[in-house]
Amino acid sequence: MKLSVSLPDPIAREIQRLAHKTEKTVSALLCRAWQKSRTVILRDEEKSKRSHQKAMRLLGALRGSLKEEFPDVDSVALADQAFRDVD
Repeated sequence: MKLSVSLPDPIAREIQRLAHKTEKTVSALLCRAWQKSRTVILRDEEKSKRSHQKAMRLLGALRGSLKEEFPDVDSVALADQAFRDVD
């Protein structure tokens, strides 16, 4: 498989210099970088997903409690007002 990757010029030049210095191909260096960083990237992605899920649960709870306390007011208006009161 062939893949084109765009990198900022300074990074591309640094990779090319390292490839020349170590007598490896740019492709080999990028493959090695991926192998070393894959676990970290996937772990960060999972952590971000869990944080998003937690935030959505908290938002749902906030909407529910606001709706209980102010049943006649639109929940969007309530949330907007709650964030304005914080400032």
